[in-house]
Amino acid sequence: MTAYSEIPLDSLTVGETFTTGKGAKQIPITLDGEPVHWQPNEWLTIPFEPNAYNNPEATRVNLVFNAAPGSATIAPLRALDEWSVNILAERSEALLGQKISKEEMHKRFQPSVKTHEASGMMTWRVKMNTIGKTQTRLWDTFRNSLSSPPDCWTVCTTKCRVRVKGFWIMAREYGLILEATDCMLTAAAAECPFE
Repeated sequence: MTAYSEIPLDSLTVGETFTTGKGAKQIPITLDGEPVHWQPNEWLTIPFEPNAYNNPEATRVNLVFNAAPGSATIAPLRALDEWSVNILAERSEALLGQKISKEEMHKRFQPSVKTHEASGMMTWRVKMNTIGKTQTRLWDTFRNSLSSPPDCWTVCTTKCRVRVKGFWIMAREYGLILEATDCMLTAAAAECPFE
């Protein structure tokens, strides 16, 4: 399974809309009939502990990464978002059951990179499964499997392999399903704030 450092947008295929066993509507994205994996080259920082909106028992959680303005991760995500808006608008009747203009799709599409109004901080997120056959695999920098997650994610930096799984559909909103398949973790050294 090849993981691309750049997402090969011109080679992606969008499947048909389907409903999952839990009732969620999704549209798959593949590359030559196989899952699409993207692996940003840079180490990513984690601003928050993985969570599922105050559900401590959840086994599918959000893993959020910081996105610095000049980051090499931002451009591929924004390009993927723009490709998504274009393909969803172009195929809206077949995929969504109604014709939606590109302008309207821009309003409805939830971008991958979020800018938080209060702080100006930019972040992006992936889903992470903590148990089961699709559990996110964790590795150290020596490529050894980790048997348990870190006690504190926010002191770690990570390289992440991301599956571009497809689109989610919820009422009149749409967005990308990005899943962490693998994370290589290293603990950041604490810096003393005193001179």
